[in-house]
Amino acid sequence: MGIDGRVREHDFLSSFPLSELHVSEELANLFAESAMPLLVVTEHDMYVRFFAQIRTGQRDALFIWCGSQDAHEATNWGKWLVSIFAAGLQAMEASRSFLNNHGCYYQKFWPDMEIEYKITITPDVDTYDLAVRLRNLVGRGQFSPFMWEYRDDFQQWDFDNHLYEIAEPPAEAGYISFIPDSLGTTVVKRKWFTTDAVVRKETKWLGVRLAGNYADHIEREFRVLADFVGAFRRTRFDVSLESISTGNVYAAMIDRCRFVGQNWPDLCQIELEYLHSRTLRSSAADTVFTELQWIKQALRSELDRLGVSYVEKPMSKLTYMKQMQGSTRTR
Repeated sequence: MGIDGRVREHDFLSSFPLSELHVSEELANLFAESAMPLLVVTEHDMYVRFFAQIRTGQRDALFIWCGSQDAHEATNWGKWLVSIFAAGLQAMEASRSFLNNHGCYYQKFWPDMEIEYKITITPDVDTYDLAVRLRNLVGRGQFSPFMWEYRDDFQQWDFDNHLYEIAEPPAEAGYISFIPDSLGTTVVKRKWFTTDAVVRKETKWLGVRLAGNYADHIEREFRVLADFVGAFRRTRFDVSLESISTGNVYAAMIDRCRFVGQNWPDLCQIELEYLHSRTLRSSAADTVFTELQWIKQALRSELDRLGVSYVEKPMSKLTYMKQMQGSTRTR
């Protein structure tokens, strides 16, 4: 099958409209009813690449790389074609647990680490408008080689967060926060750090049913001393994008935090975070920080174009709240 240039010449990720496939009218009618291509094969100088279908929409589909093979010159075109597609199907079968189960086609290279850059923006910015602008830039191809994360390019979040600081010992320093969810349970999030940084250790527990209050849970489950810092409501819009070259997925999270019971300025930030990778290849990990830097610079360029004031530094919510508490006490 020819693909009219819409399958990118990279090792990892490929997405294109099904209408771009050069197929017979009979096959086109079949696709429209109950069938679709499971495998795309692209030919290069002396080898072929196999792309397996993992997601479908009404008019398009997502294929990711699942293998390659040397392509010797064909003496019998029919036999060569059969052997190539047989090899492609074998490549799909070898990774079927990864490819054939919905949502299981991701891996996270550092599962217990958070990797994110923070850009603090002036609180008078319309965060929703900014998020939509960034989303549209990605959709128009202005962040190439990044595209919207397939069928999950924009998310909205609105939740409360109750934050407790752990100051000592240094090995346990950081914070624990509690986020009530819509089911009556709680998301418990813990981060370990002594200074704000791009990379921090992080663990989350979902659907936790608390036996007591937050302080009781910290003492019973974590056996550390923690001080309540404060609570805030976080409203966030996420623009998710993934690299066509590597399959790495990132999110630009534009958020506003309003602090409960305090007359502090809202904290508005763009958090650019590595989420996970839609790829079979571990070598994609080598490009994460380079890609993050590229996206960060593109975000800064857009903020400059819009005239938005910002400061780029890894300032956590904990640090901001403690700074505000300190300025309140000195007034």
